[in-house]
Amino acid sequence: RNTATMTTTFTNSVSTSPRYFPSRNCVRLIGRAMIVYTVRRSFIYSHRTYTEYPFQVNTYGLPPEVVRDCLVGFIATLAQPASASSAAPGQPSFKSWILENLGEGIAKHFMVPFNEKLWQVSLDELTSDWVSWLIPKPNLKDVVNGALGIKDKAFGYNPTFLYPVQGGIDALPKAFLPSLHAIEYGSELLQVDARRLGSLANGPGQGVAACSEGC
Repeated sequence: RNTATMTTTFTNSVSTSPRYFPSRNCVRLIGRAMIVYTVRRSFIYSHRTYTEYPFQVNTYGLPPEVVRDCLVGFIATLAQPASASSAAPGQPSFKSWILENLGEGIAKHFMVPFNEKLWQVSLDELTSDWVSWLIPKPNLKDVVNGALGIKDKAFGYNPTFLYPVQGGIDALPKAFLPSLHAIEYGSELLQVDARRLGSLANGPGQGVAACSEGC
């Protein structure tokens, strides 16, 4: 059974253009000089080769039989009617969503093994109400282009993003520290109230960590 893994590298370029700094709070907390505009470069290792993320539009370079399975499976989804699980109340399972929207080939060669490795449960146990913004759903042209190695647009919710110049994403929570007070450690988090900018904990002192307005 093929096991797929993902790796990500970053290509950074600093820009002072306002369009590259949409998250004003993030920039204000960390500091504009400490954040760079970043182009995502994520790769999937499967079938003894690397392909770009997302898998469903980047099958070029995989073994021919794998590319064939992915193309044929995706095309089949365009011809089939919505299943009973889609018409029934509630959301279909994550696995059903993959099969119905991406096809058996993409499911078999990447989406199912990778996500079961990631979530550590059967995908039949996961709902699909969260996938629409996270998993790119391509059209036929996108999938065919990806099989031929043609790249004419970016996919996914974060083809570009902001990232700290030094260290990692831990720079963001560390930037909150000067604005926090009454912090209780060694407690279990019970609730986060975004409107009050605070959290309720169960533990020593049953304290509340609050953030000053605007943090």
